[in-house]
Amino acid sequence: METPENNQNYDTIFKENLEHAILPLLQRQMGVRIKKSEPVNEELKRTEKRGADYVRKVTTDEGISFLLHIEFQSTNDKSMVLRVGEYHAMLQRKYPTFEIRHFVVYFGKRKVSMRQSLPKEMVFRGFQLIDISRMDSSAFLKSELPEEILLAILADYGEAKPEVIIRLIIRRLKEVSANENDLQKFLNQLNLFSQ
Repeated sequence: METPENNQNYDTIFKENLEHAILPLLQRQMGVRIKKSEPVNEELKRTEKRGADYVRKVTTDEGISFLLHIEFQSTNDKSMVLRVGEYHAMLQRKYPTFEIRHFVVYFGKRKVSMRQSLPKEMVFRGFQLIDISRMDSSAFLKSELPEEILLAILADYGEAKPEVIIRLIIRRLKEVSANENDLQKFLNQLNLFSQ
């Protein structure tokens, strides 16, 4: 049974093993080679207090319903398009079946030069799904990276019994682990995943 504590443990393992296991997996799925990777502050504010100026559910004479969002702006905010994007995400989550139309009413003194749209490569259109549970476990077992070998327990092992896969994973971890401390760490992670 999945519990919030188990999910937190899984997240911790994935974060610990990200560079060695998940990034190569993503590269294969995307067909892209990552040349350089550098950390950014991954903590995103989840409770940023921000209120939209004006949001209403409206229906037109033609019977078309949507959310109308209006922001009133007195400064030439260069990041306004991103701020409206944040509002869009929050509103879409709260009202998933509604179309949302956004307007910014500018009344500043300076000539307006704020960006009104994003280039297509910056627009969120969805995500690519990588379902490890549908991937063949043998691909993970062939890896030379212990972090990737661990993923075999989460993959599809067909008709094989879980005990057989666990033994194969342990054998492979013993073969590729650099030292006894690393092996113990990976065995502990395997234990968490196998629950």
